[in-house]
Amino acid sequence: MSVKCIDISAWQGKVSEASFRKIRKQGINYIILRTGYTAQSSFALEEDSVFSHNIKNAYAAGMKIGTYHYSQAITT
Repeated sequence: MSVKCIDISAWQGKVSEASFRKIRKQGINYIILRTGYTAQSSFALEEDSVFSHNIKNAYAAGMKIGTYHYSQAITT
């Protein structure tokens, strides 16, 4: 079984409900949205600037949604 999934974050910008519906028509039913990230310089937790917008539109379009928080390490 093959599953197609895409990752969406602030790098892709705000995605409209209509765009999510187009994505579904292309056979991609799953998306992973970045909730936020850890700033490397201050280690502060930052929210992805488009997460709230995109999760509302993805849900409205009937997408199956996963989320992740991007983190970085500076030592082993």
